[in-house]
Amino acid sequence: MRLLSKTVPKVTGQVFQKKYIMLGRIITQWEDIVGKELAMKTQPVKLKFRKTPDKSKQFTLEIATSPAEATILQYRVDLILQKLNMVMGESMITAVRFVPVSSNSSRPVVTKRRKQPLDAQEQKYLSKTLENVEDPDIQEKLKSMGAFFLQDRKSKKQHQNEPEES
Repeated sequence: MRLLSKTVPKVTGQVFQKKYIMLGRIITQWEDIVGKELAMKTQPVKLKFRKTPDKSKQFTLEIATSPAEATILQYRVDLILQKLNMVMGESMITAVRFVPVSSNSSRPVVTKRRKQPLDAQEQKYLSKTLENVEDPDIQEKLKSMGAFFLQDRKSKKQHQNEPEES
């Protein structure tokens, strides 16, 4: 058995080696950047690149946190930016954005629309469309994927037709 703290930097180093090396560095040094207490309540999620007229590289770091912690972190943005740029070695991260998470979750809050089951006509359409697929496993996976798309389309149409609450 190995300590997770010893293997995580190796794994994240490989994963983020090319495209996400900056985010990988931030994740592995997050506790040093925001402190132990806030590191347990927050998580760096994404780096967004911004084009500037002078063609310099500027990034915005998205941090997943609860609204209460976002308020505390807002007062520390300058210090966080300073520490982030010390970790990066240059002033590339110029802004921080807070992404809300629920209090018992470690992921950003995403609202999902409820999927409506397929009616008989839609099921018949899917079956007819996929009747020439010989492999039953592939046919079942395609049927599942098709059902998802049909449900998603139906859900979006229904959501667009709902009256707005005032």
